[in-house]
Amino acid sequence: MRTKQLLRTGVVFFCFVILVFISLPQPAGAGDKELVESFWKNDYGNITLPSDPSVFSWELLAKAKPDECFYGIGDSRNDFVYPGDLSSCPAPGQPKVNQAYVWGMVKSGDNIWFGTVANTLCQVLDSFAGLGIEIPPTKDWVCEGGGKDSRPPRIFVYNTKSKQLFDMTSTVLEYSADDKERLEKTTGLRSAGAFGNVVFLGGIAGFFGEKGVNIFAFKADTMEYLGSENHPELSNIRQWQVINKQLYVGVGVPGATLPDGRKLSTGQIWRWIGSADRPFRFQTVGVLGADPAYIAEHKGRIFVSTWGAPRSFEGATLYMSPLFGSDQRLGPEDSGGWTIVWNIHNNYEVERAAFYYGGALASYGAYLYWGTMTIPGAGLMLFPLEHPACKLDTAGTITAFLATYRPIHIFRGKDFGKKNQRIELLYGSPKLPKLNDSTCKWEIVPNAAGQVPRFGLAGMNNFFNNYTWWMERYHGRLFVGTMDFLYVAGSFLDAFGVTIPEEIKNFAHPFSGADLHSFVSLDLPALPVSLNGLGNYLNYGIRTMVADDFLYLGTANPMNLATEPGQPQGGWELYKLRIEDDVYDPGVTE
Repeated sequence: MRTKQLLRTGVVFFCFVILVFISLPQPAGAGDKELVESFWKNDYGNITLPSDPSVFSWELLAKAKPDECFYGIGDSRNDFVYPGDLSSCPAPGQPKVNQAYVWGMVKSGDNIWFGTVANTLCQVLDSFAGLGIEIPPTKDWVCEGGGKDSRPPRIFVYNTKSKQLFDMTSTVLEYSADDKERLEKTTGLRSAGAFGNVVFLGGIAGFFGEKGVNIFAFKADTMEYLGSENHPELSNIRQWQVINKQLYVGVGVPGATLPDGRKLSTGQIWRWIGSADRPFRFQTVGVLGADPAYIAEHKGRIFVSTWGAPRSFEGATLYMSPLFGSDQRLGPEDSGGWTIVWNIHNNYEVERAAFYYGGALASYGAYLYWGTMTIPGAGLMLFPLEHPACKLDTAGTITAFLATYRPIHIFRGKDFGKKNQRIELLYGSPKLPKLNDSTCKWEIVPNAAGQVPRFGLAGMNNFFNNYTWWMERYHGRLFVGTMDFLYVAGSFLDAFGVTIPEEIKNFAHPFSGADLHSFVSLDLPALPVSLNGLGNYLNYGIRTMVADDFLYLGTANPMNLATEPGQPQGGWELYKLRIEDDVYDPGVTE
């Protein structure tokens, strides 16, 4: 049950990598290993990245501060401050910053609202305690284990005019006993939306959605707290979008149970029909067969990328809504009219054990763009289920890991649901590893779409980009933010005396830290804006963005011990990006 839930949750990005390397013997040389390694090395070892002659600048607006004085794992002197920041930390204590992600973010007027999640890395790893895995501390982060890393989230408002950061957490905690309990038991606030003078922040109630979803509401103009509501019938809540002056959000709903005990998630799309007086009123306008991840409007419809359970009927899937009615919105009568227009395993992937989730998506020009998300090592965990006749011996574990791993892919499409529907592979692989079940040998075969990527290799030319975490239009461009797991995986594996092959690390070094790219037209590849976490390589993810006159970016950074002055810092960061000199004309052509 726990493993099933982990596979459906967005924060388990590299747990399987850890399990692979610390619980399985390291391989000796083998023909299959050489075949698969050479496949990746030959592709990624000779990359020439495009460059953007435009001039960008970004400013750090706010940052997580230490909120704990840490003396050591299990030390009774460890002192966590909540809500608030650490004022002092007597030696030999070490300042520790627990709040890791700007997880959900929205702009309303001059205010940027966002919710956090704490110690994301540790909360995930703690789920594997039953496997007997001990987590050694590194110089940048530490996990205590045994549930001791869990911290409640915080709620912040950054005012772009006054440049002040307001902590709204106490407003909720002091409102009522029920609200205090809900916030303190919320794993993290992974979603945020705003419309009609109401701001919402939503998150999973209890670790990995075991107790439903909590939604908190505020008045946008006065920042007055309006209360909270628990939805025990839900399992997840992710992205809110304002489309045609209507606020929509995707929610996960527990679904059928498979014979092996794994429980699938289905999904719904809700439209807000409330007000500041009655904020928690929604109606269901879409019913999906999987957990909705990201939503976007394109050509008079809503499109949704989804997460499915491995070995279920859906992996990374793209759903399309019915056309908007004359009132330019969806209603309950549209809930059963959603259709699947694309699926990764039906339309691209050739290897059954290579599993993807749906990533960010956005409308840009005549096309809908979307990306994928991959948990490194998930394919290796699925290997025995998908290929029961082919046993993994000592020489095959790393081979299977590499052969089933997929960096992010970027697709775009138009004319969905029509005979002339067109889908293009922008970043991916013309050929992919696939296991021959008859011989139990790996083969390199063309992808199922028969396409050569138009602009570059999977990962947007970075082998370690594993999440397409956000897409946002700004200044006529389409910005794409990623998660890059290189630094985290490398530091963790080094602690166990295990290293990533040098040939792979060598071509990855320039990419340490989250990547930010932008498409400037329909005909050019995405151009790099930053390849090192906006200057802080501990930012392994550009987690969320909002755009108006500027592009605001929230990062993912769980390096809780990285608090030494003058060095890269751990904890979430909020940035403002502007284009000082754009050599490209804003806007795209249809």
